[in-house]
Order: sequence, then C-alpha cells, then structure tokens
Amino acid sequence: MGDLNVYETGHVSEIIKEINSRILFSCFVLGDNGWKNSPIWAHYGESGYGICIGLNEKKINDSLDLDADIKHIENKKVDKVDYDEELQKTFTPPDLLNYESNDTKDSIQCKIWNNIEKYYFKKDKMWNYENEYRILTIGKYSDPLFIDIKDAIEEIIFGDQVSNLAIPEDKIFKKYPSVKLYKLVYEYAYNRINRVPIMPKAAGN
Repeated sequence: MGDLNVYETGHVSEIIKEINSRILFSCFVLGDNGWKNSPIWAHYGESGYGICIGLNEKKINDSLDLDADIKHIENKKVDKVDYDEELQKTFTPPDLLNYESNDTKDSIQCKIWNNIEKYYFKKDKMWNYENEYRILTIGKYSDPLFIDIKDAIEEIIFGDQVSNLAIPEDKIFKKYPSVKLYKLVYEYAYNRINRVPIMPKAAGN
C-alpha cells in the first residue's frame, strides 16, 4: 500500500477547517482619528447606523496577559496588518503549502502557524486606509477565545443615522461612568466629519 496522499483524502482541508474554527480575530483601527474615516463607517459601521467604540490600546494588550484563558496560549499574535500591493501575485492558500504525505495534524498546524503573518496579517494595499491592528487567538474547536474589552472602553460614537431616541445614554453612563459618548455629524459646508458630545439626560434638565 502506498503513502497516504493528503490531497486525495481531503486531510489538509479538514484540518485547516478545524483550525479556522478555533481562530478569533479582533480587529481595530489604530489612531485617535479612526472615527473620522468615512469608508470605515460605510464598511463596518452600518453606513452610519452603527457605533464606533474607542478603546485604550495598552489596556487591551494588558488584558491579554491578565486573562486566565489567554495568557497561557502560545498561539496568539498581536500585530498591525501589512498592506501588500503584490499580495495577489504572491499569496499561497494554506491548503497549497508543501505538505508531506506523512504530515500530521500537529505538523500541518505548525506549518500554517509559521506562515501566520502571510495568511492572517496581510491585505491588499487598496485597504491601507484602514490602518488595521489585529489580535489573533486560537482556542478550542468551535470555541474561540473572546477578549474582554469592557475595561478598555474610553468612548462610544454613535453613527449619524442613529436616532437620538435610540441612544440609551443614561444606561451607558450608569454602567460606564467614565466613558464619553458622542454623536457623529457630517459638516458638509466644511467637507469634514465631526462629533458632538452626548450628555446624560438628567444633566440637561
């Protein structure tokens, strides 16, 4: 009987599928002015019907070391996304790496992890306006590890299309008294995006 061919059995594809089910991406826009980015609101902010949460980067990174489940994980990666104009020419999908017929699940996962920056921290240069920062963790099968960000929240910006009546400012201030709230506004006369503070209703009475 000849060597087992990993491609004929679909062995690699199944392992990659299983690995992907354990991966959790947490994606952020770096910089204090990310909320001013119109395309970001269009792609990820429900075209103004969503929200933007401003986080403290240091507190997020600290939480990775404090979380009992995450701090012991060797397979975690925190880095900026690299925008590559040659990506479409050079990218090799994980299932087309040079695997051997006797590769095991562990060795395949190791090869993928050794190429982790190529697969999970690269995007085409057309997306470089996002200035994206990613945290990747690998948990258990179909049970990725989520990052607790509540202590890192510094501000919440509601999109310009969100009704003022739908903003539960008093509940937010009660739960997060130090968090600042804003409403996004488009100042068309000046061709710019701005934000206005939202105060507790009680303070305005």
